[in-house]
Amino acid sequence: MAIITITRGSLRAARDITLMLSKELGYRAVMREEVIQHGEKYGLNEFHLAHLETMEKKPPTFWDRHGLQRHHYVTVFRAALMDFVVQDNVIYQGNLGQFCLAEVPQLLRIRVDADRESRILRIVEETGATRVEAEALIADIDNRRRAWVRFLYGADFGDITHYDLILNMAKIRPATMVDTVSRLVANPAFAVDPEAKKTLRNLHLKAVILAHLIRSPRTRGMELDVECDSGSGKVSMTGVVPMLGTEIWERDIKAVVSEVEGVSEVHVQIGV
Repeated sequence: MAIITITRGSLRAARDITLMLSKELGYRAVMREEVIQHGEKYGLNEFHLAHLETMEKKPPTFWDRHGLQRHHYVTVFRAALMDFVVQDNVIYQGNLGQFCLAEVPQLLRIRVDADRESRILRIVEETGATRVEAEALIADIDNRRRAWVRFLYGADFGDITHYDLILNMAKIRPATMVDTVSRLVANPAFAVDPEAKKTLRNLHLKAVILAHLIRSPRTRGMELDVECDSGSGKVSMTGVVPMLGTEIWERDIKAVVSEVEGVSEVHVQIGV
């Protein structure tokens, strides 16, 4: 059993490879669109940021008036994604998956890319764009992704340490990529063993709790640390609240978190 993320540069081939791997391994292939649709159960559509033009075509700025809303969106999106990931044997194809799931143990992080010239030629072939248009598109895509990763995760998208395997489309055929990944998945380093499974369930519960806190106007905006045990359902929360009225905030936090499936007991300790 394993959990895989696949990201890409500007190549559509990553989706094809994801589907090929899904068939070869018998794993579920999950795409960003499916996560967004599923995320409606957590109110993802309420943030009005799920559309591609909002979250991807408009890179964030230092004085981004939607900055907090974007962070809220990612918190809710992570909960929706974790609903799939907690089942393991999952391949998620999305450009920021390895960052969104950074805490997931034994995660196999793959990037499908190629050199600049190969990317240009493939875009020209796939879209009918001119060479100049393809070059501009690649530059725009790379700049936006670097900006998003810095803004949301404080990381460098191009840093190779964020990937366990980088596959070069210019030299490696898709069938060979699938064979390579299939062999790598068999390595114990990426196996979801019982201990990792327990951690995964705890992370899932934590993600769902944070999504509920973000969705509720009563608890949105708090800076809270969450520790939970999915086995017992016990949840411990510490942090600060944005204004006076500690008892009211604690009451609201307990009320919201107690509604989460799997939670049996909530302890809250907050300051102002």
